[in-house]
Amino acid sequence: MGLWMARHLAERGYHVTVYDKDRKKLRNLDGGRISAAKNLTEALNNSALIVLAIGSSSTVDLLPRLISKTDGKTFFDISSVKTPIAKALARSKIKNNVVALVHPLFGPGAKKLNDKYVVLTPFRRPAAEYRVCREIFHPCTILRMSVTRHDWVMASAMALPRLLMLTLLNGWRMEKVKPLTVSQRALLVAAAPILSESPTLFREIIEKNPYTRQTLSKTIKTLNRMRKKPSTASSIFKRFRRRIGFESYFKIYKLLEDAASNSR
Repeated sequence: MGLWMARHLAERGYHVTVYDKDRKKLRNLDGGRISAAKNLTEALNNSALIVLAIGSSSTVDLLPRLISKTDGKTFFDISSVKTPIAKALARSKIKNNVVALVHPLFGPGAKKLNDKYVVLTPFRRPAAEYRVCREIFHPCTILRMSVTRHDWVMASAMALPRLLMLTLLNGWRMEKVKPLTVSQRALLVAAAPILSESPTLFREIIEKNPYTRQTLSKTIKTLNRMRKKPSTASSIFKRFRRRIGFESYFKIYKLLEDAASNSR
C-alpha cells in the first residue's frame, strides 16, 4: 500500500521521496516524481507530508519519535487499527504538526477512487485533518468516525471475516472437501484478497484490534443458537435473502464462468 500511495501522490503532482529499511523494496520505484531516500532523516527533512504505511505496530513506536523531531509538518497514518496509535499519540506533544489517522478501505489493486471509501478518525485538528485527507483522496467518500467506533466496525468488517474464512477453508482441508459447488468457488474468490495480504498485516488486523475478541464472542453465541435451534439460521437466511436478491447471484456466476474461460 505504501508503493500505491507513492504512485498516487506522484500522479497528484507531488514529488515523492520513499524510504524503507528493506532496500530491495525500493527497486520497484518508477522514477520521475518518485525517488528513494538514503535514510529516514533525509526522507523526513525533505518532506512536508509524511505518509506511514508500516502497520500499526511499527507506527506506535515510530510516529511519536518523528513528531518529536519536527514542527509544521503533516503526518498520515494509513494503518487498519487505530486504538494503539491513538494511545501512543495521547502521550506525545504534537506541536504545530497535523496528524491524520486515516484508513483507506481499499487495497493496492485500486485503479479508480470515485467508488471508494476512506475513514478519517479526527484527532487534534479535525478541520485541517479533513482538508488534507480530502485533497489526497478526492473523489473518495470520506467517512468520519471516532477511534473507538472505527476499530469496533473494523473488528466486524475485517477481523471477523478473516477468522471465519480461515475456519471454513481449514474445515474443507481437514475433511478433504474440494470446491465442487458454485458457492464454494465464490467463497474462494472472496478469500483471495485476504490470502494475498502479508502475514504481518493479517496478524495486526486480528490481534491488535481490541474489539476482535468481543466480536468473535458474539458470533460464537449466534452459532451456538443455530446449533441448538437450526430454524434460527433459516430466519436469518430469509431476512438477508430479501435484501440481496438474485442479481448478485448471476453476477457471481458470470464472474466465475469468465474466470474459468480465461484460465483455459
